[in-house]
Amino acid sequence: MSVFGRLQVETLETYTKKLATSGKMTSAQSWEKEISFVLLQLTNGLKSLQAQGIEEVAGDALEHFLLARADKDPQYRIIILDAVVPAEGATGTLSLCSVAFAAMLMLFQVDNPVLQATTPGGVTPTLPELTPSVGMFRSMADILRFQSESMGALGQVKSMLEYMLWGPSDIAFEVSNQETREQSLQRWLDLERATVLHNLIRTQGLWRIHLTVFEEYHLLFLVQTCAKMLHEASLLFESEVACM
Repeated sequence: MSVFGRLQVETLETYTKKLATSGKMTSAQSWEKEISFVLLQLTNGLKSLQAQGIEEVAGDALEHFLLARADKDPQYRIIILDAVVPAEGATGTLSLCSVAFAAMLMLFQVDNPVLQATTPGGVTPTLPELTPSVGMFRSMADILRFQSESMGALGQVKSMLEYMLWGPSDIAFEVSNQETREQSLQRWLDLERATVLHNLIRTQGLWRIHLTVFEEYHLLFLVQTCAKMLHEASLLFESEVACM
């Protein structure tokens, strides 16, 4: 049993409805950042279940992902309820990739997201033009739909979301033999790690660092990622931008 302080709690469905209303008053870039971070947390949670050997969840899994935040917190933190894990022998379960895909469809306000995500055959439902980088989300949707049997599908989507949130989208890659793309990204990563850590210590001190959930995930990204992962994500990002 866990005891929390006073929190504002939303289901994924009620959060999406509020986001759809507030989206009319915010920029497309802010809206994209908001849903990208929610999807990143959800994907990370699904990867944690996968690491425990869980490959399927309850058919109503989307109801067991709650978004909670205190009044002082700018972002929601996703909480996964134990009921998401189906009882032994349960029917009507969903694969982890199907859950991530359905959550993406719900956030993009597509009707009947679970049904759309689990209907065999056919084409991937078209995501509406709600964000500047909708092509990236469509690529992620294809990965979740058509590579759902791959153990690395969720990891690939996680890398793409992290790159969209914190990656070096404005970096100028060298094309000469003096520096490869991966070397440019490694240089950027080393500098970003040092800069973020310096700013945290400067603003909060060495021993009293209180991070928001967004800052926690940003630091995890900087610690866990590598130039190779950034390289692969950057190629996907650039290919989608070129198609726009």
